[in-house]
Formats: sequence, C-alpha cells, structure tokens
Amino acid sequence: SEEIVKAKQNYSELHSKFLRNWLKASMYALKMDTASYRVTIYAYTQEKKFLYLSRYSKNSSYNELHSIEFSPNQGVISKAWNHGTHIDIKDCPIYHSDPTGYIKYIHEVYGYSHEKISSLTMKSCQYVAFTVNDEQGPIAVIVFENDCLIKESISSQKVGQIINYCDTHNSQLVSYIREGIKCNTLGVKKSSSDSKQVSKVEQEILKALGINKGEQS
Repeated sequence: SEEIVKAKQNYSELHSKFLRNWLKASMYALKMDTASYRVTIYAYTQEKKFLYLSRYSKNSSYNELHSIEFSPNQGVISKAWNHGTHIDIKDCPIYHSDPTGYIKYIHEVYGYSHEKISSLTMKSCQYVAFTVNDEQGPIAVIVFENDCLIKESISSQKVGQIINYCDTHNSQLVSYIREGIKCNTLGVKKSSSDSKQVSKVEQEILKALGINKGEQS
C-alpha cells in the first residue's frame, strides 16, 4: 500500500539523516569539517553493486547524489574493495590547476570516461578509502575526499588518524551500515526544482524496495 511505502521511505530517510550526523561528528572529530572535504559510505549489495548509504560535506554542493548504484569495476570504491585500502594523496593533479592532466589521470587510474569526469561536481585530487568489515568480511567502503581547492591537504599523518578513528568506531559503523542496508537507506535528496529528477528518484526508491510504481495502490 501507499502508506507502507511511505513509512519505509520515511524510516529510510530518518536513518540516512542519522548516519549523516554520525559522519558529520566524525569529520569534526578528525578536524576535517571544512568545505574542502567529503565523506561517503557505500554498501555492497547482493546484486554485487555498491549502494549509496549516506554522505556528508560542509560544502552543500558536494552532498548531491548523481547515481544510486555504483559499479564494482571502476573508481576509488572498486580499488578499496579489492585491496582493503586505497590511498591516493600525492599523484593526482588538481583539476583547477591542470584540467587536462586531471582528466587523463582519473581516466587512466579509475576508469571513468572523460564525459563522466567533466560532469563530477567534486573533482577530488586526494582519496582515502577502505573497507568496513564485520566478523564475516567487508560489507561497505568508506571514502574520504579532498578537492584541494583550499590549502588543507591530507597528509600521511592524517591518513593514519582517519584509519585509527574508523577502526576504533568500527562496531558502531558496522551496526549503522547493517541497519542502512536493512531499511534500504538511500540518502537521496529530492530536488523540488527538477520534477523529472524527483520522479526518477522515486522510481528507483520503489525499485530498491521491491515495489513497482504500478503496484502502489
């Protein structure tokens, strides 16, 4: 029924906000709560794809979501999932200083098309990504990014702080991610200015919940 769908969506949104607040508190504790940084959690699904759970950045434009599912075969997420950890804080050019070099690097290292790279809202030049593991193995990937527009680079010391912090709070993080998967948390912000995008997001939410749009009544 429509009421059941709405209740599931409300709970999903509530959990996403809760998880976002946890990420915000974590960035504050790590002294990374500035407009240059972003953190995102992606859970691995039974369909062998990554599902966006929640994201936080003090820069509101970096909180936007452009796709709900992510391929396991490209990007920072894939490298972290396959190797447990992926640290890239030294080699990537800064987009605003060297756009051609940046596009070439991201294309060659992470497998994104030139069109995809150009469309990215946040063109990060530093990445710290690693798996979140429960007792059975990895269940998600958490990614910290820096756009390098402000002189706040992620140092090797900061990488250690990030990993130690998440390791200390791993049990909390695992429980939050499990609940996010259980309630199909998507963390999608609907744009009132784009009705087509709202409709698309609603359809994807219903699909994720296993309910076709024509079966709501």
